[in-house]
Amino acid sequence: MNIDEIFPCIDENEKDNSKPFYLNDKQISCISSNGKNYFLNQKEHDALIRLSNELSIRMSKIGDYDSGIIDKNFGIMIENESITKLQITGYRLIEIPKTVACFEKLNSLDVSYNDLKDLPDDFKSLASLNCLFLNYNKFRKMPKCVTHFKEIKYLFAGNNELSCLPRSIGNLKQLQILDLSSNYLKKLPKSLEKLVMLEEFELRRNNFDSNSLSIIKKLRKEGVKVYL
Repeated sequence: MNIDEIFPCIDENEKDNSKPFYLNDKQISCISSNGKNYFLNQKEHDALIRLSNELSIRMSKIGDYDSGIIDKNFGIMIENESITKLQITGYRLIEIPKTVACFEKLNSLDVSYNDLKDLPDDFKSLASLNCLFLNYNKFRKMPKCVTHFKEIKYLFAGNNELSCLPRSIGNLKQLQILDLSSNYLKKLPKSLEKLVMLEEFELRRNNFDSNSLSIIKKLRKEGVKVYL
């Protein structure tokens, strides 16, 4: 799974046909070229305005379909009056705004290509999150809130500075794809063996000890595709 599957790119030939993305006192309406309207509830409308101010984004246009690519670094998708997908990439942020926690129906969040070292504890409220991109940041440890995402299926944390993983990562029972490539990992917690839904485990460009290699061997016996 990659970012294009979650935030479909807008074809250059379609941009001229797209309708405006506008803000008003009551709602945001995303009007696609096929005439369908997508409304955002009041609470998330207000939160989106705060977030745009925090990121200094000028909300002006939206692309086709129900996906709003405000610029190449910021994108949203609205379903059932809520933001379900959010992209905040390439801003070199050292902190991600807590306002993101207001989007309680969020199921996909991409904050890759920033300078983040942690995520706010407030993100624990994102109970519907099933896909999280943390790639290309400066995380030295897995943010505590991540192990509260009980529905998460796809976790991408490659190209960071991770040196260890919490035992609680074994609580992510729905996890199917885990990318920890290009970090500073030497040890893996035995709790990884509890991830019974795990299908793919990307571990290239780390330097594991013998105990960790034993865990990897056991995962492979269980049918997990492990990449070293």
